[in-house]
Amino acid sequence: MSQPSSVTDFSQYLPPGIYTNPISGPLLAINNAVPTTVGLFGLTVGKRNFIQSFTVQPDINDSTPGVNQTLAKAGILPTSIVVTSVQSYTTQDGNPITISGGKIYTLDTDYTIVLISGVWGHSDALYAISRVIGGHIAVGQVLQVSYSYTDANFFQPQRFYSYQDVVTAYGPPFNLTTGAIQSELTLAAKFAFLNGAYQVMCVAVDPANPDAPTSGDYYYALQKFNDLAPIAIICPATGSYPSLYQFVQEHVDSQSSHRFERRAILGIDGSASPVSTTQRVTYAQELVDERIAMVSPATFTYYAPEINQTITLGGQYIAAALSGMVVNMSPAQPLTHKIITGFSKVAELDLDANKSQESASGLMVVEMAPPNGQRLWVRHGLTTDPSDLLHREWSITGQQDAMVYTLRAYLNAANLIGQPIYDYTLINVKAAVQAGLQSLVTNSVIVNYHSLSVRQLLSNPDVLEVSFSWLPAFPLNYVVLTFGISLTTGSVATQGASPNINDFTGHTPNISIGNNPTSSINDFGGPGNTLQQG
Repeated sequence: MSQPSSVTDFSQYLPPGIYTNPISGPLLAINNAVPTTVGLFGLTVGKRNFIQSFTVQPDINDSTPGVNQTLAKAGILPTSIVVTSVQSYTTQDGNPITISGGKIYTLDTDYTIVLISGVWGHSDALYAISRVIGGHIAVGQVLQVSYSYTDANFFQPQRFYSYQDVVTAYGPPFNLTTGAIQSELTLAAKFAFLNGAYQVMCVAVDPANPDAPTSGDYYYALQKFNDLAPIAIICPATGSYPSLYQFVQEHVDSQSSHRFERRAILGIDGSASPVSTTQRVTYAQELVDERIAMVSPATFTYYAPEINQTITLGGQYIAAALSGMVVNMSPAQPLTHKIITGFSKVAELDLDANKSQESASGLMVVEMAPPNGQRLWVRHGLTTDPSDLLHREWSITGQQDAMVYTLRAYLNAANLIGQPIYDYTLINVKAAVQAGLQSLVTNSVIVNYHSLSVRQLLSNPDVLEVSFSWLPAFPLNYVVLTFGISLTTGSVATQGASPNINDFTGHTPNISIGNNPTSSINDFGGPGNTLQQG
């Protein structure tokens, strides 16, 4: 309970009467419950490094070498193993000193790598070092083994707050020798951070066959995001597997129905082979989901400073950039006409008619922003469900998710579940919801709400139903200039039987061109079709 802001002082004489001590009401402190993390998953070459030392044990006999030492970490990359000698010295005061970095031994000549368990080359593999009899390694010698590894924990969700931390974990995005992308996950995280992401959660894909990854490998990585509350947007760092789109849709819909509301932004990869407008439209129409956005076109250019050249990237990296942008904005902010950072230009310049066809089909088209076409922006922030305004606008679903998370947080903070239901319980529930809704209005997440009510169900008396209507912040997509010809100009008026039409917007104007009467007001339903008026 807060202390009184002013206490009546009865140590001094006061005339008889009624006095008040105003006390500030208790305030319910609610942390921001709305998720703001981008969930990225993709292939990577990242690895952890480790060094260990051991003493070479005696062999089984002179002809059969024993397994001298099982290496400590699972998932070692066999090609990364380096075995060196370790020399020990004793100082004058008798303290031993170990100096590493001596002779580097040769695989198969001095030692062999033995698989102890698991599958060779996989994250579950355990290896050992065995000396070769007749080589340069002697029994009792101290060896140092350094190696890189990717154990099972490497493929679990990891949260990052900076791009450099992602590089440390998963390796640089490009192979500096060939210029090829070697870690798509790192590159996707780069664009997410560039466009405003505060934090990303990454899952490295663990392919069953590293030389031929499948959509199933990505699916298993995607499932590791299940029931992780911080995730707001899912974005695969690949656009090469159309079947993966369906997996992502099933994931966001299933998670959203289990109180982990989230959305996804997908990109199509046309960097290796072109993807036509017709095919992109087909992909979008196979989804039709207010929780899914799909970027078009499928290729963009990017100057990569790491390799000092301009390369072509697929749409999945634009999707990662937009994902970072979304979590950095208010849920009410539409993506329409938002500038995308990090890319040079759209590699596929198309006609406006084709762009309009794609937008009408549920594709989020990215184009060069007018007037000079020097930057990229989103033409229209659409979902893959263009059926009506409430489903097609990306920001409206975002507002709804933010509202749900906020109200859930306020109700949980009120500690109502598990309490008996009395008459005042309904008042407490209503008050908690009203506080949450008011915070959404104050923070400009929604415009308004009304008709808030609470009732206890007769058929299920342990259920309190809260109902209300809310007004989202609709995106401003169009401005229509309604104008007509005024028959009065200054002090000069035309003469005729009919009065001059000064206010042509106040009623149906009697103006016609040929036999076709024109009226923008009538086209939009007249004054009755007004939500707000300035």
